[in-house]
Amino acid sequence: MGGSQGEWMPFRPGSEACGSVFCRQWPENIVPDGELVGAKFVDTSIYKTKVNESNFEYSNFSNSNIKDTIFKENNLGLTSFGECKLKNVKFNECELYRTQMFRTNLKGIDFSACNIDGIVVDKEDLKGVIVNQFQAVELSKLLGIIVK
Repeated sequence: MGGSQGEWMPFRPGSEACGSVFCRQWPENIVPDGELVGAKFVDTSIYKTKVNESNFEYSNFSNSNIKDTIFKENNLGLTSFGECKLKNVKFNECELYRTQMFRTNLKGIDFSACNIDGIVVDKEDLKGVIVNQFQAVELSKLLGIIVK
């Protein structure tokens, strides 16, 4: 994992990094495919990256800056995105079950093709989030709305 930021590659496709700590800049276009359960990406910059079919369950992305990134078919269940800055981030068919996104502005983020059951968010951060009709009913509970 050593070397300059331009050379740094935390893992190769298909690798395992369970419980690992990544607190550096994540270079462009690294595509991790593997088991990253419990990995810590705290204060990490992730940009121009496609992340496909990886397991990030129980991982921590808190205080990270994530920009121009696509998460496709990833397990992000029980993961923390607390106080993250998300810009042009796409979640496509991701598992976001009970994912924590406190103090993370979700304006423009499209969760409509994801499982967001039990997602933990500040109601103020929901303004502008894109969801499907079933997700909207679930999220309305966070606003104290009762749907009959």
